[in-house]
Amino acid sequence: MKPALRPTEEADLDFVVALEAGPEAAPFVKAWPVARHRTALGDPDIAHLLIVDGGEPAGFVILAGVDDPDDNIELRRVVVAHPGRGLGRAALTLVLDHAFDQLAAHRVWLDVKPANARARHLYRSLGFVEEGILHDALRTADGRYESLILMAKLAPNPTPP
Repeated sequence: MKPALRPTEEADLDFVVALEAGPEAAPFVKAWPVARHRTALGDPDIAHLLIVDGGEPAGFVILAGVDDPDDNIELRRVVVAHPGRGLGRAALTLVLDHAFDQLAAHRVWLDVKPANARARHLYRSLGFVEEGILHDALRTADGRYESLILMAKLAPNPTPP
């Protein structure tokens, strides 16, 4: 069965917060408190989407800038429950189709920690290119700073505005 996307609901937030803080995601994602996710659910400029596989929650995605006048959408979060099983690739393919087809994005961009080799490989395989480094852009819980790699993908068949 192929995964599907649906809007995240209030009842899904315990799953989302637990997944984000779990051992697979925690090294790569700065966890949000439930209140911040709740705010995102009500923000018209954010698409907070649940990844469903076999009828069960399997991850989530957050797209920001869905109303951006320059047609740039940020892939702010993607977290899957069981990395390494192909679900992330399938979910990202759905997300990119959604961003380019339904939301008419011209460009989808993201930032990723340099140490997240699995994600960087996946993004490259889906057509993202590295555009630069955001030096010391993220402060960690212990007060250190980490850099982020900026990556983006343009619409496959861009149409002029």
